[in-house]
Amino acid sequence: MPKIKSQIARLKTNDRDNARNRERKSQLKNAVRKFEAVLATNNKDEIAKASKLVESVIDSIARTGTIHRNKASRTKSRLQKQVNKAVGATK
Repeated sequence: MPKIKSQIARLKTNDRDNARNRERKSQLKNAVRKFEAVLATNNKDEIAKASKLVESVIDSIARTGTIHRNKASRTKSRLQKQVNKAVGATK
């Protein structure tokens, strides 16, 4: 346990930031899971709506710095590939 006042304060901020990041990453994972569940239904309207929602969540989490912007872009790209595959298969 640190004895220096600034280190004690730093521990508190680290714990708070860690909890916030954990919550945001969990929010991201839940959004992706929900999106994949909607993707399995093959309903084009639902897929489009879910796609917009999950991309919004990804962008907001990347904006806060919880995940890197390149990871956000890569994740959105992978999800969009799944959308294109699902929509193309139902034509």
